[in-house]
Amino acid sequence: MRTSELAGRAGVNAEPLRYYERHGLLTAPPRTSGGYRDYPETMLELLRFIKRAQELGFTLDEVEELLHLNAGGPESCDMASVGGAAARRRGVADPRPATDA
Repeated sequence: MRTSELAGRAGVNAEPLRYYERHGLLTAPPRTSGGYRDYPETMLELLRFIKRAQELGFTLDEVEELLHLNAGGPESCDMASVGGAAARRRGVADPRPATDA
């Protein structure tokens, strides 16, 4: 699907797609023989996720962190606790049980 079709179906203009691609939130799609971006259908769901997360108040850095967690997460518990800081800042409860340390 070309850029304009994807943007239209997601309810955005084409510029955010290019921006997200430059900043690593969207992977660069293959190109047609004419040089047009040819986005797979799965990009629509990802783009909608990014836009919805922004509507909920997440920054693009936080969205990138969420996408990283979805892709397999951090390499250590220390890195995961850094991600929890953003949730705590927003008043989201930490789902992990409290420990007596």
